[in-house]
Amino acid sequence: MTKTTQTDIENGYSRRMIRTVVLGDIGTDSEVLMDCIEAIHTYRKGKYYDSKNNRIASCNMANNEIALELCVAILVVKEINPIQSVAAQLGNRLGYSNPLDGIKTAAEIIAVCEKTGLFTLYHSTADDNDTGTLGVKPNYKLSDSVEEYIEQTMYLPPMIETPEPWKDNSNGGHLLGSGSVILGSINHHNYQQNLDSLNIIQGIEWELNEDVLEYDELSKKPLDTPEKTRQFNNLVKKSKAVYNSMIKLGNKFYFVWKYDKRGRMYSQGYHINLQSTEYKKAILQFSNKKVII
Repeated sequence: MTKTTQTDIENGYSRRMIRTVVLGDIGTDSEVLMDCIEAIHTYRKGKYYDSKNNRIASCNMANNEIALELCVAILVVKEINPIQSVAAQLGNRLGYSNPLDGIKTAAEIIAVCEKTGLFTLYHSTADDNDTGTLGVKPNYKLSDSVEEYIEQTMYLPPMIETPEPWKDNSNGGHLLGSGSVILGSINHHNYQQNLDSLNIIQGIEWELNEDVLEYDELSKKPLDTPEKTRQFNNLVKKSKAVYNSMIKLGNKFYFVWKYDKRGRMYSQGYHINLQSTEYKKAILQFSNKKVII
C-alpha cells in the first residue's frame, strides 16, 4: 500500500467531506441556513466589552462556514442533548488556540441562532429534558443516507501506513494530522511529553484474527429495549464493514497513540481498538509473530 491510499482514506473521513455532504443535503439556499448566517453576522458585528470583542474578532472563519459547522453539530443530534456537548463540538471547529474561547463563542452562537428555528433550547426543568442542564434538540432531520455517512466517517480506522512520528505535541499520527497528542480538547499544552514511547508503540504492526471473526460479537450489557438492540446491531454492522475493509487492504495496520491528561497511553480507534471490549481485543494479534522456545 502507498501513502496515497492512506491519504485517500483520511480524506474520506475528513470534516471537509462531512460539511460538503451536509450542505448538499440542506441546500446552499436553505432559508434556515441563510437565517443562521445572518444571525451570526449580526452577533459578530455587535459591540460588547473589550475582551469579548477581541475574542469574537480572533475567529477567522467566514460566517457561512460557521453556520455550516453549526448545522453539522446540531443536526447529528437525535434527542435532546446537553448544550455543553454541542458547544464543545462547534467550539473545536472555530480555530481558537484557546479551547475555552472556542466553547464560549460557540455557546453564544447557539444562543443567537435559536431564533432561526434550526433547533430548540430546552430549560433544565422542561419535562422532555432529562439532561439536568440546558438542552438542545434539532427541528430538522438529515436524510437517512447522510446520517449513515456521518456515522461511518466519525471514526478513522487504523492506519495502513506507519503513523507519522510525534515531533511535538501537535504534529504526528495520521498523515493529515491527528490534532493534540493529549486527549480532550481543553487539555492540550506544549509542555514536554514522552513522545519516544508513543512513536515506538505506533511502529507495532497488527492484524485481525480471521478465525475469531467467525464468531458473532455479543453484547456485554442487556439489550432490554428496542433502541439498545438497534444501537448494538448497528455497531456490529459497521464494525464488520471496517473489519472487511482492513482485510481487503491487506490486513496489516497500525494504531495512532496519544496520552490522556494523566499520562496514560490510549490507542486511537472505535470499531477496531486494543482497549475496547473483550471481543474487540480477541480479534487483534501481532502481525510479526515469533516462536517462543
